[in-house]
Amino acid sequence: MDDELPKKPQAFVLGSDLERQSVDELRALEQALERELARVKAALAARQDVRAAAEALFRSQGRGPKAAD
Repeated sequence: MDDELPKKPQAFVLGSDLERQSVDELRALEQALERELARVKAALAARQDVRAAAEALFRSQGRGPKAAD
């Protein structure tokens, strides 16, 4: 009879069904996602800092992007 029940995946996949997760599993997932979101935000901030520095360098050399008319 247990063979008829769908197996719970070993690793969480974004968009997957949350119905079979326990409260503890959902809390752990929430914490993991918050850590991952912080990591993504840090990566975005670093990339934006690099881009801003590059744009400032090109502007100082008179080679920056032209303003749209």
